[in-house]
Parts: sequence; C-alpha cells; structure tokens
Amino acid sequence: MNGPLRIVLADDHGMMRAGISALIRSMSEFDVVGEAENGLDLLDLVRDLKPDIAVLDISMPGMSGTDAAARIKKDYPEVRTIALSMHKTEDWVLRALRAGVQGYVTKDATAVELKEALRAVAGGDMYLSTKISRQIVTRLLSDPESGSRYDQLSDRQREIITLVADGKTTNEIAEVLHLSPKTVEWHRSQIMDRLGMNSLAELIRYVVRIGVLDP
Repeated sequence: MNGPLRIVLADDHGMMRAGISALIRSMSEFDVVGEAENGLDLLDLVRDLKPDIAVLDISMPGMSGTDAAARIKKDYPEVRTIALSMHKTEDWVLRALRAGVQGYVTKDATAVELKEALRAVAGGDMYLSTKISRQIVTRLLSDPESGSRYDQLSDRQREIITLVADGKTTNEIAEVLHLSPKTVEWHRSQIMDRLGMNSLAELIRYVVRIGVLDP
C-alpha cells in the first residue's frame, strides 16, 4: 500500500461528522479526503475522488445512506462501504447489508473497533460491530434464500475452512494466506458461527460431507 487509505465520510450531523473525521485522521494508515452531509453529495465525492472506502450514516435526509451504498456498489464496485449507525436492530442491519455495505459499525463503537472495521473492509473482508448481538448475526448469515450455509461463506472464508479441515494450524494458515494469526482466528470464529459448529471435529465432518475435502 502506498500512503494511507483514502476515506470519504458522510453524516448529516456536523458535530458527529467532525468527530469521526478527526478520529480517522488520527490513525496513520487512513486519511479523510472528503466529507458530505447527504447521500447525493457523497456520490459526487466518490465520483470525483475515487476513495478506497466510503463511511456513511445510513439515516440521512434526501438520499439515504443505504440508497447511496447501493449506487456505489453498482457504479463504483471498487469502492468499499461501511455503514455507521445508531441502529442495532436486525431490520436496519439487514437493509444495509442488502444494499451492499461491507461493514456495519454502531456509533457507540470504540476507536479500536472502527480501526478494525476499516482494516477488515480494506482487506476485502466484512465487518459487523460487536454491539450487534450474536443472535442477529447468526440469523443474517443463515438466510435460507441465499442457498446453503457454505455458499454464504466469502472466498476468503472458504480458503480458510479448507485449510483448517486439511489440518493446518492457525500460524500455518496465516503464512499461506499472508494474514495475521489474529485475523485467521477471527475468520474461523465467524465460520463456526455461520455454520452453527461448536468444534473443529464438527467442521471437518461437515466439509467432508459436502465434498469440500476428501475423507
């Protein structure tokens, strides 16, 4: 990566926007290159500045953050999006995910959590705030209309599940995929939750059964 990742920020509350902007700018690996107070202005920023990530409030007047996220996904698929919201209920989270956001962070999140979200999304992963209950996360990620539970895993998660089932340790997986061991452990936890597994043995039996790994 050459220089800090470029972030655009949209929130209709000026004081909130200023605070979040200052927080992100305090992180050496990120820089806020543009700010907007509504979805339409955000789209203009994305078009003109071509940022790496757009951080947006989902409840803005005019064009909402979810509508803006859907437009960004359609017109600028290379730009990642993170929803920043005071809402923690399943309806709001599901609406944002269906719009195409890659991250969902609550506004009472810590600076550490926001940094983790930015890093995860920049690396091609998804991130959901720890303030969102496990029950909600599990239900969102097990939508029967989306196909089998395995089909709902990301490409990175499928790589990890195969390596785990093949007997690779966390450190070995981290080396193969050029990730940190902590990131691998986080992915494995997400995989276990998504598949409803409680042990490594269950996971191995599952991938053998569906044909991901030969017995």
